[in-house]
Amino acid sequence: MCPHTGQEKPSGQRIASKYLAQALSSGKTRWNFGRLVGKVVSMFETIAHAQTFVKHPDKRGTYIGSEELINKKQRYCLWLVDCAPDVLRRMPNILSRVEKVRQFRLASAKAPTRELASTPAVFSEMRQPSTAYLAVPEVSSENRAYIPIGFLPASVIASNLLYTVENAAIFHFGILSSAMHMAWVRSVCGRLESRYRYSAGIVYNNFPWPQAETPKQRQAIEAAAQVVLDARTKYPDSSLADLYDPLTMPADLVEAHHKLDAAVDAAYSKKNFSGDRDRADRRVDAGNLIQGGQTGATLLTTIVTLDPIHFVFDASEADYLRYARLSAQGQRRSSRDVKNPVTVRLADETEWKHAGVMDFVDNQLNARSGTIRGRAIFDNKDLFLLPGTFGHLRLFGGTVAALLIPDSAIVSDQASKVVFTVTPENKIAVKQVQLGQIHEGLRVVLSGLAQNDQVVIDGLANPFVRPGVLVTPHDGIIAAAAN
Repeated sequence: MCPHTGQEKPSGQRIASKYLAQALSSGKTRWNFGRLVGKVVSMFETIAHAQTFVKHPDKRGTYIGSEELINKKQRYCLWLVDCAPDVLRRMPNILSRVEKVRQFRLASAKAPTRELASTPAVFSEMRQPSTAYLAVPEVSSENRAYIPIGFLPASVIASNLLYTVENAAIFHFGILSSAMHMAWVRSVCGRLESRYRYSAGIVYNNFPWPQAETPKQRQAIEAAAQVVLDARTKYPDSSLADLYDPLTMPADLVEAHHKLDAAVDAAYSKKNFSGDRDRADRRVDAGNLIQGGQTGATLLTTIVTLDPIHFVFDASEADYLRYARLSAQGQRRSSRDVKNPVTVRLADETEWKHAGVMDFVDNQLNARSGTIRGRAIFDNKDLFLLPGTFGHLRLFGGTVAALLIPDSAIVSDQASKVVFTVTPENKIAVKQVQLGQIHEGLRVVLSGLAQNDQVVIDGLANPFVRPGVLVTPHDGIIAAAAN
């Protein structure tokens, strides 16, 4: 059957996932996930090649993945699941391919793969649906308004790049082809470059299916979904890529999808949604049945505290070690013991205007990121700061002696930073320096300068200011910026 006709409308629910079979609750139904994965025994890129090599039509199968489903392409593979041993032995060409698979598996460094050498004529994992199924591509373009999906017969072999919904009803096609489902996809779906990378574990398992649709609403979704399928059949030579390209999508298919969107939206809420964010923010309506308990409870709303407000941040392991050593040496008390002062600067600010104190430091480092989480608390009487606001935080690290110079006195010498100094003989000398952060308008010098060094802070543009030149220095003033 053509992948986009949808003439077969199976009933029941069974879905395929990439790695394992698992059940999940989805409103009134339970869905079982499983998917055909593993190396194919033999691949053919054209039907002519397959027909030449495999004389028995029932021993070759159409092999479809994301690329083939979307672009109306076909590949073919050996399908020897029900092939009797005597029949297989009378097909030397096929038998030679099976032997190559056996040798390949035996040569594997993985014990499970070597064990599969005992059954070289079949896929390593058999999850092919036994009935017609709904096919969902794992990878598809983010430029389309909808992920192109379609019904396929059981005779079409699904590759590891295709999710399959066995015995899916047209209702399930309608939900998965709706703007509601796409709003969820755009919010949580992984990406391959910028393309959608669909998954059962993250996208499908967590998708909030309608919890209390009425029979009338379900019928409306099914009717609208059928109109979408009917619109596709008007273009038998077009692929799903052609039909869902934003520049070439037929007007009647666009209209059919809009009507399907409205039917699906009505099963979720009585209000009209304004877009993806509105759909994603939907919770429940009056009269909906909700679930309580410690797990699986229906989310009604999220409660946040605005005054005072917390600022959560992650600090590097190096910063943590430095502060921990200061505490151990008695130079600065730990933020676990005292409310050390902090300041925050928002994205559009140049000064550290917002003052608060530390109120939490995590008791472990994140091994993956090499960071430790901390939290500070701020008064927020005017409610200017809101949850999600981004800012930079500065934590007081104790008083230290440091040399500070104007940034204008620093010269770049390829990859290093240098300053000009005046020797006791009044000659210009160059010193390479390591620099720190800005403090009150001046640059901290971490190393390279001594306290009694005389630094040239003016006249650097003069071509005569160069190493070894005799100069007559004059005292200057280095002042911190006014607060």
